[in-house]
Amino acid sequence: MRRMPAQLSTRALPARLLALAPALTLALARTLALALALISPLALAADQDPAQEQEEELSELRRNAVTMGAQGLVAPVKIEATLPEYTDEAKREGIQGDVYIEAVVTKDGSVAEPKLVRGLPDDELNARALAAIATWKFKPGTRDDEPVDVIALFTVTYRIH
Repeated sequence: MRRMPAQLSTRALPARLLALAPALTLALARTLALALALISPLALAADQDPAQEQEEELSELRRNAVTMGAQGLVAPVKIEATLPEYTDEAKREGIQGDVYIEAVVTKDGSVAEPKLVRGLPDDELNARALAAIATWKFKPGTRDDEPVDVIALFTVTYRIH
C-alpha cells in the first residue's frame, strides 16, 4: 500500500520555514520572522491602531513610495547608522529583543516617517529606536536608474551582553 505524505499543520509551517532561515539572508530571515509574528491575532490586535492607519493612508510620501521587493527596484544601501543606547532601567529589568520599524528611505537617502510596527514592553527603548532610525543615511533606492522613495522595514536589536 502506498503511503501518503502527512499534511503540514499550520502550527508546523512556521517552524519549518524558520528551519530554512540559515540558508536565507539575514534581512529575509528577519522579514520572515516579522511576518510570522504579525500573523498572530494577538499581534494584530495589539499593534494596529486605526487612527495611525488613517494617518498613514493620508501620507503622500508613503502612497507614492515603492515597496521593498518591487520589480526593478535596486534597494537602498545603508551608509551611516547610529544605534540607540540601552536605558539603565531596561538593563536592570533584563528587557531585550527586536524593535520593528517601517519607514520611507527618501530619494535623497534620508529616513522619513518612521512608524513602530512591533516594539518592546519599554516605551523608552522603542522611542530611542525610532529616533535612531530617523538619523540613518542611505544610498537611495533606484528604479530604472532613477532615485525613488522606498518603504522599508528595519530591525533594531537590543541585547544585554
